[in-house]
Amino acid sequence: MSKEQIEEMTREIFDNFNCRVYEDEAEQIAMHLYLAGYRKQSEGEWKVNGVYFKTLNCSVCDYTANSIYEKTNYCPNCGAKMKGGKE
Repeated sequence: MSKEQIEEMTREIFDNFNCRVYEDEAEQIAMHLYLAGYRKQSEGEWKVNGVYFKTLNCSVCDYTANSIYEKTNYCPNCGAKMKGGKE
């Protein structure tokens, strides 16, 4: 279990919840969400490779898209939110 992720989620809940929440309640909510499988969205960048036939690689999982025309906002392999892909 990642104590750092739970602490980060606790801070987010405690600092940004619309109604008043005590810190121990925020920690319980964070623990519940963590155990339910919720995680922070990973972010990556498309890296352009090749000279004549250009491909894209995900910086998070190294997934290779077959061409630059397959550039998407999310990696189809790991789900990371993507940016980049400029030549």
